[in-house]
Amino acid sequence: MTSMRCSPGGNLPGARVVTQPAALAWGDIVSRFRDPLGHPWWAFQKLDVDAGDIEKRAQDPQFHQAMEYVQSSLVDEIPSE
Repeated sequence: MTSMRCSPGGNLPGARVVTQPAALAWGDIVSRFRDPLGHPWWAFQKLDVDAGDIEKRAQDPQFHQAMEYVQSSLVDEIPSE
């Protein structure tokens, strides 16, 4: 398997960002990109969020907007028939 290195600006050579990093209510930060061959990749980081805080975070408009963005950025990438 060939590895790809990030440039100092954080971009993978030939890769295209599909979803900018977005923090979600349950503690994930998610991002998506397509590699030079067109394969989609998901990158996640799990944050340590207290289970009691998840319900509060789920009510925060910031996290609603982030989820809408994550969903819409994927829809834009799916070819329509």
